[in-house]
Amino acid sequence: MKVLPYSKSGTPQFPELWGEEERRREAECSSEERQYTSPDGNTWHYIVFDDAQVRIVGCEPACERLEIPERIEGLPVLEIAADACSHNDDVTEIICPDSVEDIGNCAFRVCKNLRRLVLPRGISTFSPAWARGCDSLEELVLPGMFARLESGIFNNGCLRTLVVGPGASEVIP
Repeated sequence: MKVLPYSKSGTPQFPELWGEEERRREAECSSEERQYTSPDGNTWHYIVFDDAQVRIVGCEPACERLEIPERIEGLPVLEIAADACSHNDDVTEIICPDSVEDIGNCAFRVCKNLRRLVLPRGISTFSPAWARGCDSLEELVLPGMFARLESGIFNNGCLRTLVVGPGASEVIP
């Protein structure tokens, strides 16, 4: 499976790949990091791009269930940055809103007690790195248009339930 190192906005997902042009664009069109506390008590760290969209860059969970907000400041949450929700041992469930179009490398990794991960409908490729080290993951929900599911999706030995959207036509074991 090929995972492109660029988000749909054209910015490389891996800062170590950024050249001067990407660093300049990031600085020109993004806000300073901000915080938002959702009604469930979870605190989200984010940046705003072009006064039009939000990228989640981190979180401080206050409960076992992380439901990533669909909108912050009235703007759609379109991206989850690399490692944004990683290393949260108390989290058992993560739900991504359908507004999310891009998920960064290792976005949810090493959440040792994560049992359920729900990805957005707009995602059409899956990266096993998103949930690397989530050794308790039992249920993975992929409601999007995944035409082909690669074997890496089964890397987690605890996975008991895999829910796929209507577009899945081929599964590679």
